Amino acid sequence: MKLVELIRQNSWLSIELTFLDIYPEEKKNISGYEEIFTQLVSMPVFETDMIIEIKREIGDFDNKEYIDISGRKKNRPKDQKEQEISYALEFTPWSEWLGMQIDKNTTRNFIELEIISRCLFEMTFVGFDENGIQEELNKINDTVEEYKLLTDEEKKIRTISLEDFKQQQFQISEKISKGTLMMLRKILKL
Repeated sequence: MKLVELIRQNSWLSIELTFLDIYPEEKKNISGYEEIFTQLVSMPVFETDMIIEIKREIGDFDNKEYIDISGRKKNRPKDQKEQEISYALEFTPWSEWLGMQIDKNTTRNFIELEIISRCLFEMTFVGFDENGIQEELNKINDTVEEYKLLTDEEKKIRTISLEDFKQQQFQISEKISKGTLMMLRKILKL
């Protein structure tokens, strides 16, 4: 089953109740989510080889359970290391989200309304406007390109090791929002 099928088979009212049960702090933005949902219902669908996986994970730093929403390729390579690769979907165009299959384990472990709610939250994690989301992705890509142009000495001065980052991240994790922390972990594959 594809995400678009789930979206078109369910009403916003049903989704809203589940969404607010999962993300009560988003009540202030609920009209924005409704607007996005309405757009998704009639948006053209772009076929993709990505599958949406939603699963329960245990955090590396706090050992607390969280729900991970990520993508994986339909036709995974035979190489075990390649099979374990998951992809962050936050910057994926919404029309591609609609064309993604939902992983069978996801449909077994989560009800439809929760799948839609979690995907909707993830789709809008960076913002409620696709152009704004694309601008954020462009900024990240620009930063990567700038990094590639640094000399080895400049890289040492301007960056820290992953181990140092993990230590700092652990020390400041209480000071930043859970959403920001989850996004950092996903981007850095922590």
